[in-house]
Amino acid sequence: MPLDMSRLKDPAKTWDKVHSKGVEYQVEIPEYGWKKLKQAFAYLVREGATSVLDLGCGVGNALETLSKTFQTVVALDIAPKSIEFCKKLCNSRKLRNVTCVNASMTDMGDVQCDLDVIVTLNSLTVPSIQQIKDTLMECHRLLEHSKGHLLGVLPSMDSYHFEQLVLIDHNMKRGLSEDEAKTAVMNQGYKDLDFRYGRTTGFNVLQHFWTPHEIEYRLSQAGFELLELEKIHLTWSDATYLKVKEPMLPWDWFFLSKVKS
Repeated sequence: MPLDMSRLKDPAKTWDKVHSKGVEYQVEIPEYGWKKLKQAFAYLVREGATSVLDLGCGVGNALETLSKTFQTVVALDIAPKSIEFCKKLCNSRKLRNVTCVNASMTDMGDVQCDLDVIVTLNSLTVPSIQQIKDTLMECHRLLEHSKGHLLGVLPSMDSYHFEQLVLIDHNMKRGLSEDEAKTAVMNQGYKDLDFRYGRTTGFNVLQHFWTPHEIEYRLSQAGFELLELEKIHLTWSDATYLKVKEPMLPWDWFFLSKVKS
């Protein structure tokens, strides 16, 4: 279904509005996701990595972990209010090795230090194909000298498809007809999905969600080799307010890649 583009707002202004009301929006990474990330960080440090950029850092919920793991940390976000939160966080927790940069992912010219690692935690959601390509090429430019690594967690579009199937079945078991079940799912927050281009809306911001074949394709296109791709399972309470009893769980994607030799 085509998305109603007229309702969409500028991402920086939208996140600023959210944070100005005192709502510290944080993308939750499940425990196993953090375990995978910390294992990857430890491996990269053993391989000699000393510097990392948190791509789309939000309000900085990863900065303390990154600060303790790497010698140099750059926190980058397009929303000025997010950067304000990060600076306050760094001051209150004495994270002296973190530099905060207010900039777009598609133009990171203000990042002035050498980098070994870039991490994205459900933040690589810029909506257009060109923006995705530009962001990945910027990551490649920043990592090319060190033959560095790009890794993180990406929101899953294929999980959205799976969730819809499960919720339709859930509604039919409650006695709804197939058409009624599909309509109910549409009204439960799944109407603003464009599976053709992997796009959805949240906080009235157009966002891109990923499929596994696109992850490998886009990374390769930008000059990265995909080393690892694994599902990070969520809970059903993360996906819907309905009480769903289904052993298969929704997921995001963990990935680890490096600049091609």
